[in-house]
Amino acid sequence: MKLWIKIVSFALIAALLLVVWRSDLVTGMLSGDPEAGQEVSENSRYLFLGLMLLLMVIQNLFTVIPFILLITMNVSILGFAGGYLWSWATSILAGLVSFWAARYWLQDFFARWLKPSLRDRIEDNAFWVVFIGRVFPFVPTSVVNVAAGLSSVSMRPFLYATVLGNMIYIFVLALVPLGIMSVRFEPHMYVIMLLLAGASAAGWRVRRRRRKRKAAEERAASVADKASTIH
Repeated sequence: MKLWIKIVSFALIAALLLVVWRSDLVTGMLSGDPEAGQEVSENSRYLFLGLMLLLMVIQNLFTVIPFILLITMNVSILGFAGGYLWSWATSILAGLVSFWAARYWLQDFFARWLKPSLRDRIEDNAFWVVFIGRVFPFVPTSVVNVAAGLSSVSMRPFLYATVLGNMIYIFVLALVPLGIMSVRFEPHMYVIMLLLAGASAAGWRVRRRRRKRKAAEERAASVADKASTIH
């Protein structure tokens, strides 16, 4: 497909998302008024879930919506567990949509502007670059998604880092609207906390194994170079 067709099609889809975002229904929800979201949920729970998914996609593409606002709306309507899980699931889906949008529509256009050194750094540390960007959002979510999509990072490390990073970050944000110190910890919240601890431990083990593997590969390459020099 020609580059101009990709750009035009991407612009049309982006415009459609923005039109939906500016609709009266969505504007009422984005005002932060729980009653607006409650009204939508009472009319149709599936409509509410679909709108929150769409808004999460917009947030991941353009970062024009505060992330915590979407999570707060989910928690206020669906409860802590339901709001947390739906926010987490939709953030993963939205991240993948943004990743593939950048790769399919924009990679050819922006590849020439991405410095080789920066691209190599992202590709060599794909998991940790995305994971840190999720847990410590020093840069907007959309920038993390687009930067990963523009590079040649494979989807697997991007997905793993997004799943684990958002699991931790969204859990913290989900506590904010409830008041962290006044939250009543029920059994399902302890299960979520155990999952977070397990995910963190798994991420640490993956990092440790990769470091060992990389060190072993470097030693093997060094030995091979020395052997070829001797011969």
